Amino acid sequence: MMRQKTGRKKELSWSLVLVFLSAQAAWSADIYVSVPGGGDGSIASPMDLQAALDLARTNGSEDTLYLMAGEYDASTTGADTYEYGSVSNDGMKTTLSGSWNSTYTEQKTFEAPVTKLDGKGTSRVLSVHADAVSFDFAMEYIQLENGMITSGGGNGAGLLAYTENSGELNLTLHHISFEDNRTVIDSSNRSYGGGMYSNCFFELTEGRFKDNQAYGGGAMFIADKPGGDKSMAPIIDNTLFEGNICGNASYPGLVGSTIYYSCSPRITRSLFTAPDYTAIGFYPNSALDSGYGAGTLALENSVFSGFKSYHWGGAISLWDTSANISNCLFINNRAGYSGSGAGGAITVYDSSVLTAQNTTVTNCTFVGNRSSSAAVSGGAIHNRVQGITVINSIFWDNGSNGLYKESGTGTVSYSDIEGGVASSLMTDGGNTINTTPLFVDTAGEADNWDLRLQNGSPAIDTGDNNAPYLTTPDLDGNFRIWDGNHDSTATVDMGCYELIVKNFSWPTVLPAIIGKEK
Repeated sequence: MMRQKTGRKKELSWSLVLVFLSAQAAWSADIYVSVPGGGDGSIASPMDLQAALDLARTNGSEDTLYLMAGEYDASTTGADTYEYGSVSNDGMKTTLSGSWNSTYTEQKTFEAPVTKLDGKGTSRVLSVHADAVSFDFAMEYIQLENGMITSGGGNGAGLLAYTENSGELNLTLHHISFEDNRTVIDSSNRSYGGGMYSNCFFELTEGRFKDNQAYGGGAMFIADKPGGDKSMAPIIDNTLFEGNICGNASYPGLVGSTIYYSCSPRITRSLFTAPDYTAIGFYPNSALDSGYGAGTLALENSVFSGFKSYHWGGAISLWDTSANISNCLFINNRAGYSGSGAGGAITVYDSSVLTAQNTTVTNCTFVGNRSSSAAVSGGAIHNRVQGITVINSIFWDNGSNGLYKESGTGTVSYSDIEGGVASSLMTDGGNTINTTPLFVDTAGEADNWDLRLQNGSPAIDTGDNNAPYLTTPDLDGNFRIWDGNHDSTATVDMGCYELIVKNFSWPTVLPAIIGKEK
């Protein structure tokens, strides 16, 4: 059986090919893993997972660990968690490849992972630690579930990936699922990152975070590097976030029900859906929450649906930080259940103008968002002290003053705003309208709405082609800019969807989940 190796690239001349082939075994290795293991790691005699991690950490080669399908018990590993650490680490890349059948000839790659690392509700699932050593660590087709942090100060119930003092950890996660991982929650024991805690660079693709919970960052807590490097830009792409929460009924309104970050994450093509608030009995804070003075958020082609926050910003809360948000849909989010707070979809806030920041919102659609606070407005967006620029966007059915600038600066242009610009207290940058956008379908429950544009919509071909952070594909993956009104001039539409004749789409989780197919 042939497999793609993950060995480190070396500069070779043709005269050294034979030497390279004969030496290949010295720098890359395949290690086979099963439950219960007990073997030497060969394909005929798999070993247990912790033994395989220990071997990969010290054998002086780049390793791929092939994990047979099954449930691996992280609560019986001796250290109460699977661990890949910095002690005696050879600095070589290690890859955990899961969901293999019993003969390691076929990998299940299109459904939920069938290799499951289980904390059994008593221990963290996996810890990857770099200190005074640098290495790459990768995982694919694995589920981390039922992790638990039972004491304060411990973070990352599903996965803890961290560096300290020195050393670099680069993490790659593909088709990894985090489910039902939790940390202790009380005022004196503050543990963060129910699904995952990291302070290193990572790239996450095709992930899934479901029903994770922590004091802060129910799904993820993304910290900056040691020393405060907030420019670090980890990547999250094509990932589902479902039902994650921070806090509990005794401690509501904490930070980041889904993600809390203090660096500069880049999030693309991802879907954020809220928990069942009736079932959990309280309202946590924003789905996506920046730390004070965090780096710049880059958010593209994503959806936030149904979030309800105790304080400000139902979907996103930005505090003394900048963000560039484009081609996103915000539907049926609400803020201010504590009695104060606004910005049903987004709040932009700081207590000081000394560190002025700016948020740019490009080609986004806001529908059905609300502020539950009677004191202030901003059903969709509320800005206070900082600056905000809105362009090519649609605001409809967000209550009175869906877009509102309490203080600071704000400009809106090339956008469709129910009620017009004047009541928002934003500066009208030109080419704004106040006309029903003619969505395809807004009947029944919000989850069934189709917020694409009908033929004849006033939002078609009325945007600005030179808008900042205008992305090439729309939320469906359609190429923009398109001549939607057939006047021989291709002009971008307002909102997150581009009306085109034919759908050119990349493979993505989003169209199957959001709304109806064209």
